[in-house]
Amino acid sequence: MYATSPSNKRRILIWLGGFALAWILTAALLQDNWQYKQGRYLDQHASVVATAYRASVDSYALATRVLFTETINKPNTITIFARGIDGDPAARGQLYRLLAQTYDDLVKQGIRQLHFHTSTGHSYLRFHALDKFGDPLFDVRPSLRIANTEKRMVFGFEAGRIVSGFRYVFPLFDQDRHLGSVETSVTFRSIRETMTRIDPGREYAFVLRRDSVENVVFADTRNLYVPWPMNADYFVEDPELKLPDSPPPPTPKMRSLDAALASSTAVHTRMAAGDSFTLPMEIEGEFWAVSFSPVADVTQRQVAYVVSYTAAPYLGALRNEFIRMLALATLALATLLFLAYRLWQAREQQTREAEHLRTITDTIADGIYVMDARGTIRMINPAFEEILGYAPADVIGKIGHDIFHAHAANGDRVPHKNCPIFSVVKQGGAFQGDEIFRSKAGALINVGVASRPILDRNHRPTGISVTAFRDISVRKQTEATLLAAKNTAEAANRAKSEFLSMMSHEIRTPMNGVIGMAQLLLIPGLEEGERLDYARTILNSGQTLLNLLNDILDLSKIEAGRIELEDGVVEPRQILRETALLFAAAAADKKIALTTDGPEGNRRYRGDSHRLRQMLANLVGNAVKFTHQGEICLSVREIESTPERCMLEFSVRDTGIGIPADKLSRLFQPFTQVDSSITREYGGTGLGLSIVRSLAHMMKGETGVDSQVGQGSRFWFSVALTPLAPDVDSRGSNRDSRPTATHDPLVRGLNGRILVVEDNRTNRLVIGTLLGKIGLTVDMAENGQEGVTRLIKSAETEKPDLILMDVQMPVLDGLAATAQIRQWELDNAVPRIPIIALTADAFAEDRERCLAAGMDDYLAKPIDAARLRETLAHWLGRVKQ
Repeated sequence: MYATSPSNKRRILIWLGGFALAWILTAALLQDNWQYKQGRYLDQHASVVATAYRASVDSYALATRVLFTETINKPNTITIFARGIDGDPAARGQLYRLLAQTYDDLVKQGIRQLHFHTSTGHSYLRFHALDKFGDPLFDVRPSLRIANTEKRMVFGFEAGRIVSGFRYVFPLFDQDRHLGSVETSVTFRSIRETMTRIDPGREYAFVLRRDSVENVVFADTRNLYVPWPMNADYFVEDPELKLPDSPPPPTPKMRSLDAALASSTAVHTRMAAGDSFTLPMEIEGEFWAVSFSPVADVTQRQVAYVVSYTAAPYLGALRNEFIRMLALATLALATLLFLAYRLWQAREQQTREAEHLRTITDTIADGIYVMDARGTIRMINPAFEEILGYAPADVIGKIGHDIFHAHAANGDRVPHKNCPIFSVVKQGGAFQGDEIFRSKAGALINVGVASRPILDRNHRPTGISVTAFRDISVRKQTEATLLAAKNTAEAANRAKSEFLSMMSHEIRTPMNGVIGMAQLLLIPGLEEGERLDYARTILNSGQTLLNLLNDILDLSKIEAGRIELEDGVVEPRQILRETALLFAAAAADKKIALTTDGPEGNRRYRGDSHRLRQMLANLVGNAVKFTHQGEICLSVREIESTPERCMLEFSVRDTGIGIPADKLSRLFQPFTQVDSSITREYGGTGLGLSIVRSLAHMMKGETGVDSQVGQGSRFWFSVALTPLAPDVDSRGSNRDSRPTATHDPLVRGLNGRILVVEDNRTNRLVIGTLLGKIGLTVDMAENGQEGVTRLIKSAETEKPDLILMDVQMPVLDGLAATAQIRQWELDNAVPRIPIIALTADAFAEDRERCLAAGMDDYLAKPIDAARLRETLAHWLGRVKQ
C-alpha cells in the first residue's frame, strides 16, 4: 500500500474540491439547461393546442361562410324569409323544406343547428326544434344581439342555456332592408374531433367558467354541468353523456391527471388570470404535458378553457438527460464524447420539434415573416405568399421594408431606420398596430400587425423577430361604411332641423294676418269696406296657410327643390295693398308708417300671385322686425317691358337698423342672420330671404339689397311676368278665391237630407252651418257606430240622401262604418247612398284608401265652401236622377 503523505492528501483534497466545484458548476449548468428546454417544450405544446383550436374554429367558420354564401344568402331564400318576417304563415314551412337537405348535410359535418332569427332577436325557425319559435334571445345570446344590432357577421364561442357551443351568426338583408340573421353552431365535440384530426396524439377536455354557465343555463338543465375536479371554479358539460352531441367522457388517465393537478396552485392562479400555459406531470412513471388554452366568447370575455392531455416522453428524456449528464460529469471528462452524442440527439429532437412547429405555423391563416437585426427577411409562411403575392425568392435575403411596407394610402414610405416595426423590435420592444403593406401586384392592403422580438434566456433581444399580420381591409371598409352612415344620419338630422325652422317661419307670417285681422274685426264701428278688407285678408292668410300645408305634404317636391308655379292673374297694386293690410296691425303697434307706391292704372299680368304675396310678405316681415321708427314703403315698377314679357321689381324700403357692408354677402342664404346678436335680439331663422331668392330665380328674376347702418335698407326682387291686354277678362283665370256678393259659394239652390258623421264639435258646427246656408237638412252623429245605427233605424222619410263621413273617429272609424253601411245595403237591397270622405288626411294614398273602403268621393279639411257645394251638387244631382 502506498502511504498517504500530507502533500498527497492535500492534492487529493484539492482534486476532490475541484471535482466537487466542477460537479456543482456542471450540475447547475445542466439543471438550467434542463429547465430551459422543458420550458420551451411546454411553450410549444401550448402553442400547438392554441393553433389547433383556432384552426378548428376557423375551419367551421369557413364552412359556414361558404354555406351562407352559396346556399342561404340567395334570392329565393331571402324572399321566403322576408315573407315570413312580414307575416306570411306559410313561409316557415317553405323555408324549412328549402333548406332541410342542407341542414341534414350540416349535421353530418358536425354542425349542430341551423337557426333563423328576426331582427329583434326572436327565434323564427329552429331546424332542430321546429315547434320552438318566437322566444326572445337577445338577453342570453350576445352573438345574436351583436349580429343584428351592428349588422355584421359574428362567430366564436358562447355559453348556451342547454349546450354551449361555437356560434356563427350572419345578418340577412333584402337589399337595404335588414331582415334578421341566421345561425349555425358547433359543439365542442365537433371542435374536438377536428383538433384530434390535426394532432391525433392528444386528448381534449372543454371546461367553462362557473359564472358563464350559471348566468344563462335553465334551472332544469343545471344538472348537465358538474364542477371540474381540477378546478371547482370551472364546470364540465354533460359528463354522463345525457346529450347525443356531448364529447366522450374523460379517460382514466385524464381523471388521474385532473386529480393530481387539483391541488396545484399554478392551475388556479393562471386560470384565474386567463393565461395560456402547459404543466408537466408524471404519473406512474409516465410523463404528460397538460396544456391550458383560454377561450374567449363573442364579447371577448374569457369564459372557458380547452385542456389538452398528451403523453410527453420528451419530458422524461429531459430529466433522464440531466441525470445522465450529471453522471457523466461525475465520471469527469471521459464521458465528453458521450455527452456530445447526447447533445446531438437533443438537437435532433429540437429540430424535429421545430419542424413540427413549422408545419403548424404553415397552417395558420395569418401571414408570418422572420426578420434579422438588419431587417432582412429570413423566412415567410404560405399565408404571407397568399396575402401579398410574393414568392420566397422575392423577399428572402432582402430588406422587407423596402419591398412591401408602405405607410400611407398613397403608398408613401418612410426611411427604413424610421420604420415603426423595425425600430421597435430592434430595441427589444413589441409592436402592434395597423399598417399598410403593398402586394406584388401593387395593391395597398390594410393589415393588422403584431411583431415580437426573440429574446435569449436573459430576456435580451437576439436581433431576430417574428411578425404576424392579417388582412383587415374588410374591417376598415366596414368602419368607413359605419362612419359614412353616421355622417348621413347627422346630415339628415340637420336637414330635419332646417326644415322645421323653415316651416315655423312660413306658418307664423300668415298666422299673423289671421290673428291680427281677427282682432281688428272685433273693433266696434267698422265700416263695411274695412270689414270686407279684413275678412279678405283673413281668407287670403288662411289660404296661404293651406298652400303651405299642401307644400309640406308634397315632400318629394321640396326635397327635389321643385315647386310648381301657378298660372293666374297678377294685379301688383292689389298685392301691395293686401300685403300692407296683412302687416298693418304690427306696424301700428310699433308706430311705423306703412305705405305703398304702385304703378298708375291697374295693369295685370299672368303669374303666381300667391308666391308673389309670399315673397313680398317675407320682405315686409323683416322690415317690420328691424325697424323701430320711421316708415316702411312697399313699391312695384316695371323695369323691362315687351309685348311678350315684363320684368317687375318689387321692393321694400325701411328706415330700420341697416346692415354693415361686410355682412351683406351672408344674406339670402338659408338659416343665416347677419350675426348671432341679431338672432338673439330679433329671432328668426334667416329662411325668408332664401325663400325669396329661390322663388325669384324660378320666375326668371333676381334679388338684391342696398343698406346703410343706422339709415335703413331697401330689399328688392324682380320677376318675369306675361302682360295681359287691358280688354282681357280675368274672371275665368285662376285667382285667389274670395267670396263676393255675386259669387257667394253658399247661395241656396240645393235640397236634400245630409247625415254628417263627425266626432269634433267645432267641425260639426262649421259643416252644419255651411250646409244649412246652402239650404240642406242636416242630421248629426258623433262617431261611426252612431252614424250606422242612425241610418239603419231612420224612417223612410228621414233617410239621408248623402253622408259626409269623417275618417278618424273613436268607437268606430269612418272606413269601418262605411264597410258596415255597404254590407247593410247589400243584405237589404237598399239603394246605394253616396258617402263622401271628410278628413284632414290629405295624402293621395289617403284618398285611395277611402275610395277602396266603399266611399264615393273625398273632401280634404279645411273645407272650401265652393268645393263643398260643387261636390254636393254633383252627388245630390245623381241621387235625384
